[in-house]
Amino acid sequence: MLDWATIEERIYINVSKVLKNGSPSFTEGQIKEAISLFKSFILYKSGYHTLDGLPRYLLPSLQEAFIDKKGEPTSLANISTNIEPFIRKILVLILREPFANLENTTLAPLLKKININTVLSGQRTKSDYPQLEIANLDSYLTAPEYLYSICSAYITRNTVHDASDLDDAEVLSALKHLLVVYIYIILKYINGIKSLPNIFASVNVENQIVDGNQKMLYNFINFGNTSTEIKTQIVNAFILNYLRDKDSVQVEKIIDESNNYFENSFSPEFYKRKIAALVQKQKIEYTDKVSIKLTDSESDNLSKAQINFLQNRDLFFMFFDELLKKYNIENKKDELLEKIKLFLENNFNIDLCEIYCDEINTDSSIYASLLEYLKSLTDNDELAESLFKDILVLCEDNDFLVRMSASKVFSKISNPDQFQNYLRQQTRIVYLDTQIILYALCCNYLPEDEYDNIFHKTTSALLSYAEKTTSIELKFGNQYLSEIAYQLKLALFLIPFADNDITEGVMLSTNIFYRFYFHLKKKNLLDEDTETFADFMSNWLSLEEEDAYDPDYDRIASNSMIDILKDELNIEVIKLPYYEDCDSASILLEEVIKENLLAIKTHYVLKNDAIMVCHLSNSQYHISEPFFLTWDKSFTPFRKRYKDKFRKKDPISWHLFTPSKFLNHMDLINFKINPSSMTNDFLSVIDGLGVHNMTRTIVDSMNRFLDIKNISKSQRHKYIKITKEIFSESEFSYEISTPVDELKIKISDSFAEILDQINSFLYSNSKAEIDKYRKMLLNESYFIKTAELIQNQVKIKLTGNSVDSKFLFDGIEKNIKEYEELSTVNVVDKNK
Repeated sequence: MLDWATIEERIYINVSKVLKNGSPSFTEGQIKEAISLFKSFILYKSGYHTLDGLPRYLLPSLQEAFIDKKGEPTSLANISTNIEPFIRKILVLILREPFANLENTTLAPLLKKININTVLSGQRTKSDYPQLEIANLDSYLTAPEYLYSICSAYITRNTVHDASDLDDAEVLSALKHLLVVYIYIILKYINGIKSLPNIFASVNVENQIVDGNQKMLYNFINFGNTSTEIKTQIVNAFILNYLRDKDSVQVEKIIDESNNYFENSFSPEFYKRKIAALVQKQKIEYTDKVSIKLTDSESDNLSKAQINFLQNRDLFFMFFDELLKKYNIENKKDELLEKIKLFLENNFNIDLCEIYCDEINTDSSIYASLLEYLKSLTDNDELAESLFKDILVLCEDNDFLVRMSASKVFSKISNPDQFQNYLRQQTRIVYLDTQIILYALCCNYLPEDEYDNIFHKTTSALLSYAEKTTSIELKFGNQYLSEIAYQLKLALFLIPFADNDITEGVMLSTNIFYRFYFHLKKKNLLDEDTETFADFMSNWLSLEEEDAYDPDYDRIASNSMIDILKDELNIEVIKLPYYEDCDSASILLEEVIKENLLAIKTHYVLKNDAIMVCHLSNSQYHISEPFFLTWDKSFTPFRKRYKDKFRKKDPISWHLFTPSKFLNHMDLINFKINPSSMTNDFLSVIDGLGVHNMTRTIVDSMNRFLDIKNISKSQRHKYIKITKEIFSESEFSYEISTPVDELKIKISDSFAEILDQINSFLYSNSKAEIDKYRKMLLNESYFIKTAELIQNQVKIKLTGNSVDSKFLFDGIEKNIKEYEELSTVNVVDKNK
């Protein structure tokens, strides 16, 4: 939230002494007028994209410099680098210089051209006085026309890459002289700026975007706190806002209006206690025995809040209009705005539903509605997604609409006492799903890395938050250790592929550990003694390829992971109790997945998830309602179905969030808005609407096919060569005329689909059938027969036809039967 009223005050404090005592000198009134005009000029449209980007970069940097992150060098860097486009804008709009002549002009010639210092503008050669160098800076202290500040600003701009070495005092000193230059330029050309057409006009904003009462909660989100009752804070905010712009109001009138707005009926005694407290705090005062009004000081405070409200609103709509123009949808402004508001309100409603243990729609349905609307505007899926992401960027850069949506939801809290009890929870037990742990392990390797992966970033933020927040305890169900071990096994199985075939820019697998390694290798971030993927797995997790073939592999990998989770990530691995309804719950989850057309899960993953939900629903085990964090979309409908079947009389007793939604939720219940955590949550859903939809590579499919129980390393390596030959794109190129890269994707998709069908078919028969299938694949000739059977079905898929499931399954059963008969004959011959 941009607090321009405070920013104006801080700029004045920083520059006034210099500008009052400098040459030329300026009065308090002139300086304050220039500061106000400074913002108007930043917002003013020039018609040139690079100049009109100032509000997006300069205003948030001023907010950070004076309010959010005082003394930090990042905001100083942004303010210093924006002085060049600021001067260009003055030259173009006031001095009528052609923009083309200035586009690539650097700061030194710009400072000469703008003529704010006579001797600097008269400089003919670089060796002439004055030279803008740090060695000469002190000699300019008494020089006229603010030469000292100009030189300081120039030095700051050219050494901004070293700003991280500055201490707080040095940052504030450099910032002061930068702002002296900014405001001095405004003062120098103040008449020309004031004469610009509509320089003082605000953005054209429709009155219907918010109702009057909703404004009163706009600032509440930031100023609320958990130590005061939520209903007290909301009612106080309403009373103060209601009295604004009114001479005096009867107490009974306020009570009626408040109860009508909040759809609650608080007692008159409750209101009288709150009014008495506000009187004591000198926020309101009685005008007679039955009427009250704001004190003068509180009226000033609310006026500043109103200024901030209007400034942020105008900025939002300026950026929003730019977005509409970019996608040529200006005529859909009102309609799109309503859709975005509804989308944000639904997002905040999820928080309240979780607090009240109410049933909610699936998270994805919230996104689906908005995305479908965006597709109707753009007629293009990629353009719709781009528009959605631009909307998120807008909401992150300017949180006006986010705050309005949050305030609307907060103002309708139906049970403030229950809400307050939720806020008072001392400890929050948070269980994590497998995917989060996979990324947590990666974060442990390089936590500060700027890995462009939304799931990695979100997990890193979650771990950082938990480390700083003593009331958060992270847990991991021990039944999920086998899933971690399996993903690590698949990574180890990739070693013969990765360390033979890897080429720059080629991603062989979607395995999380391999993708992380691939990123580190590409960015030269691997440890010095790590050259290959095998080195990476060995040096990082102490796992070798040979470990994957060990009969005790699961125990080896699990023990290694438990130590890392406990000692390095502070995540406790919990042994969950046995639950009798686990098998039934597993079957129920499978039904839910089919009904909702979600990604298929293996039977052991189904069982693990069923155990987790049984445990989370066991209210006798938990002192307070636990949280479960996951990106898996199946848990939302599964939670409801499980409750309806096995816990009919009980309310939902646990909370379900994605990691970024959880962070956003924790901010919200502490009365904060963090647009970054919100947009991360939205992006994690939009990126394929979940991690399970990531397209497998051909190597991933080969890896799954070659995950054969009791296979030796040498036999698996031999099978890899066979599989590569059978499933190479050259084997399919004559079947379908397609570019090689596209063909590889189609082969991989078809291969993966067929493997899923085989697994489902075998599991639907019996576990014995699976064991027979695995044993058969250890025989090389039958392995080749099975691979060729799958290859034939892949060819059918590539030509646009459906898999012939009957032919495929009959072939699998025929091969198993033949192999069993052959094995029986061999045993008989041996015995003879």
